[in-house]
Amino acid sequence: MNEDQYIQEYIANRLSEKQRQDFEVLMQKDSGLKRKFDEHKSLQNAFKIHEAERLKAILKSHEIQNSPKKRYSSKPVIYSLVAVFLMLVGLTIYFNLSQQNLYNQFYDSYPNVYQPIVRGDDTSDLTEAFMLYENGNFSKANELFSSLLNQNYDPNVDFYYGLSLLELDNVEEAVIRFKEVQQNENFQFKSELLWFQALGYLKIEDYQNASKVLIQLENFDNNFKSKKRSELQDALKSKL
Repeated sequence: MNEDQYIQEYIANRLSEKQRQDFEVLMQKDSGLKRKFDEHKSLQNAFKIHEAERLKAILKSHEIQNSPKKRYSSKPVIYSLVAVFLMLVGLTIYFNLSQQNLYNQFYDSYPNVYQPIVRGDDTSDLTEAFMLYENGNFSKANELFSSLLNQNYDPNVDFYYGLSLLELDNVEEAVIRFKEVQQNENFQFKSELLWFQALGYLKIEDYQNASKVLIQLENFDNNFKSKKRSELQDALKSKL
């Protein structure tokens, strides 16, 4: 995401707790970013005020057209309309926050179980990539995974490449990788992949495909994430 998108995601409460904290730290260090954030907030507040004023104008015009001889105070009605508008704005923000919380409720980073790290050994590019992944440096791990895949394709490394994309919030690209990698006969993590693919669909609000992938996971490996899978399936029913 670029800075503007990141700011909008922050304002709409669609970032994870870690992403929010990192963004707030970055704003403290980067005065230019903080200034841009303040501008976005000002524009959002101005939009709310503009919409409230527009509702007032519409009501006033309607009052003049329909009751030219009857004088009465329209303030209670105006206040009601403004309250409805602000409530709708609040519900939108609440929905986005609830959606983010649902994803965070079920998402946990997947550990490195493919390339064990033995400290003190000579570090290959593959080992370094997984060390970066283990340490939460998903951006650099992602770059190294991509380079390795271009040199020698390994579907299991591609799975971790997709996971690093998910951690970096490149969700749509991650979902595409997951769809492609599971077709490879040498792939070892199908149950895990289906779970994270479903979460990816959840994050981008594609609830129908999220539900389909969970059913696919249930049929393939009924014991994998059985409790969480059942809870997520129940949560998705209200969104289908």
